[in-house]
Amino acid sequence: VAKLLQLFIWEQEEKIDIEVQNNMLFSNLINFILLIIVFSEGIVAILDDKLLFAFPMLLFSCFFAVNVLFLGRKPQSLRQNYIVLSAILTTFSFFVIFDGPIEHNVIWVITFPLIASMLIRLNRGSWLSLGFLAFIIIDFQVLYKFIPEAKPYSTSEQMLVLGLYLFVFMLSFTINHAFNEFNVNNERIMINTQNVTQSQEQLIASLSRQIRTPLNNITGLTNLLQETTLTPEQTNRSEERR
Repeated sequence: VAKLLQLFIWEQEEKIDIEVQNNMLFSNLINFILLIIVFSEGIVAILDDKLLFAFPMLLFSCFFAVNVLFLGRKPQSLRQNYIVLSAILTTFSFFVIFDGPIEHNVIWVITFPLIASMLIRLNRGSWLSLGFLAFIIIDFQVLYKFIPEAKPYSTSEQMLVLGLYLFVFMLSFTINHAFNEFNVNNERIMINTQNVTQSQEQLIASLSRQIRTPLNNITGLTNLLQETTLTPEQTNRSEERR
């Protein structure tokens, strides 16, 4: 599993923070999974002559492919994450309205709260997830009546999707809280390690200075002593002290 995950973390010229590395891994995994799903939907839609659905799916698959192959090689800014999330939101909106030729794609929609909270932080992701939940409810009740080829969902399907969506919404809170605690503990350990290292360096520098000062004094006195008239024995002893 570790070797498989390494495929989604590109080598960096500079060392990056663990939290940034985790976000890169998560973003690249999401882009790769969606690339496979959306591209498959586009191909099947073409075979079924559903071009209205095929064209946007193939377009989004190109976007996810670019993210996986190029943009995922370096840490992304918050603005870039918003762009990625917008593409995911639009893709999931198509899944909600049309479901797709493979069917049951609406199940992927329930992962949106977790994806949003990981890409743009918990608070913003939560508000966006609630907005998307409102869109899902509107589609279940109203939109399918006005959009051609939109899928009507049964009451049991609606309850299942909404229930799972709310469950994942609450789960995203728990996971993000755990990640925040993990990052805080890591930062605390790093700060403590840096403090210990600095204390050791200061102690070594102080001891070195305290030892070096008396030795310099002794060497200086010995040099002064050699400039005076000494017996051969005193000369030998002063040489030994140097």
